[in-house]
Amino acid sequence: WLGDFNTGSMLILDEAHNAAPASASQYAIDSQLTQTVRDVAPRFEHKLFLSATPHNGHSNSFAALLEMLDPQRFCRGVPVKSKKLLDSVMVRRLKRDLREIGDRDFPQREVIPLSIDGLPRDAPELLLSRLLKDYREAREQRLKDRPKSQRRTSMLVVTSLQKRLLSSIEAFARTLNVHRQALERQQQRRTSTTLIPSQNRPNFALLRESVGAEDDRAELSEVEVEAEENAQMTAASQADEGGITEQEQNLLNRMTEIANRARHQPDARIKRLIAWIQENLCPNLGETGATWGDRRLLIFTEYTDTKRYLEQQLQQAIAGSSQENARIGSFHGGMGDDRREAIKRAFNAPPSDHPLRILIATDAAREGINLQNYCADLFHFDIPWNPSRMEQRNGRIDRKLQRAPLVRCYYFTLPQRAEDRVLDVLVRKTDTIISELGSLSPVVEKNISELFDDGIDHGDQLRLALDEVDQRDERTQRHLGSIREELDVVRPEVAQLRQQEQTLQNLLRDAQQWLGLDAQQFRETLSAALELLGASPLTPLNPEQAAQNPEQAPWQFPQLSELTGDATWAETLDSLREPRPSGQ
Repeated sequence: WLGDFNTGSMLILDEAHNAAPASASQYAIDSQLTQTVRDVAPRFEHKLFLSATPHNGHSNSFAALLEMLDPQRFCRGVPVKSKKLLDSVMVRRLKRDLREIGDRDFPQREVIPLSIDGLPRDAPELLLSRLLKDYREAREQRLKDRPKSQRRTSMLVVTSLQKRLLSSIEAFARTLNVHRQALERQQQRRTSTTLIPSQNRPNFALLRESVGAEDDRAELSEVEVEAEENAQMTAASQADEGGITEQEQNLLNRMTEIANRARHQPDARIKRLIAWIQENLCPNLGETGATWGDRRLLIFTEYTDTKRYLEQQLQQAIAGSSQENARIGSFHGGMGDDRREAIKRAFNAPPSDHPLRILIATDAAREGINLQNYCADLFHFDIPWNPSRMEQRNGRIDRKLQRAPLVRCYYFTLPQRAEDRVLDVLVRKTDTIISELGSLSPVVEKNISELFDDGIDHGDQLRLALDEVDQRDERTQRHLGSIREELDVVRPEVAQLRQQEQTLQNLLRDAQQWLGLDAQQFRETLSAALELLGASPLTPLNPEQAAQNPEQAPWQFPQLSELTGDATWAETLDSLREPRPSGQ
């Protein structure tokens, strides 16, 4: 239907940055998406590209994206330096700019660290961190003469254990058990000279990063994902075909003992979280029949093990309160569509209509889920090493149409634990970069990912490197300079924004006056159309209310049996009704 060119047509491309060539070379090889958009875009008379991150730090990639939008003004390979050209095709608005001119649809975001200090030195979360550091050093010493690929795979095991320990002791304990069992089976096979062929070992994607919303595994059940995690941990643990030392075995034994003893106990973060819930959601928590207020809370974690741990601990904490079994829900990957929509409707319903108050979600929960309707508080129970994930989490409540003027995003930090000191810098640095650029640059994100490749050591080197991640090298500074030079030039000053807003308001007012479009005329037009079909006009459900406030009063359509002359009325009315549940 489109042909070579269709007059009056419009192409709307969301997340348009995905269509730009990723390479920084002058004539990059286009991806399939780039080729498709490059082929389809010229067939439309009008084009609207939407993106929060249109510039990836590469001038040529940005120019290629603009060329697809308007090939008359832009050409790939030619850096975009003209503010006049950009002004003709680009509108760039940051949330804080819109708040400056009084737009209340975008809330202010406050990122709040909750420091938990003064723990005893033998607290399980602190002791296990030190023992895991010793285990890493022992493995590094044993493997120092092995091939690089074998060393990296072996260290990936420790890095994965470290991430899980920082999530919860429960997540750490389960995965540590998988690691130990893999080593024990390997030892048994070694005595029978049977080893797993290297080509049969899976990749280790789930050891590097947990399942995210954009991962295909997000549609799998939790049981299926856990099985794949176990398979990858087993294969990585057995990649080192030499036996572990007595020191490593002793460290494994001690970590297992401590983790198993503590895995089902409330840790310091759980206790702090319960105290916050009592202070803000249920003041009489702990008393029989304790009533809940109207505030809601969203809690994020990376791992299914930690999600289950949170559910168990919080359910115990709220036992005996009013409607205790309906207060906590979970949101995770692999949920059926019906269940996902039911949870979302419950959490977004007015608090007086549904008792759900706490929603625990994993990063595998589908991206784009809006949970801001009656929730302005979010807890990061653990801190993802990928800063984009933390931003995606915050975006579930920090978005347009948030009712509260302020959203609060909390995260825990244990200053006595070396890893937490590093992650605290990561959160603060990411927040600063997003405030300056409006989004996290892919260049900076790549730098951060490389810094975390080998896990978090207990020295200051990684923490200091993170603090300067946006000034890491000449290449990074050049890319960020390109973003500021080629993108921020179209970001108007607040005074200009106010003037533009006033101009648009005037245009809207003039158009409304010219069309004569108001509520009364709209009702009269509908009634006239109905009467032409021989049907009854619109009638007020409450004549007295309609006389006093006709714009707010409900009005009733005639029965469909009166509209037999035009079948499209039934379709129109169906489009105004709430969608039917699946299967109805």
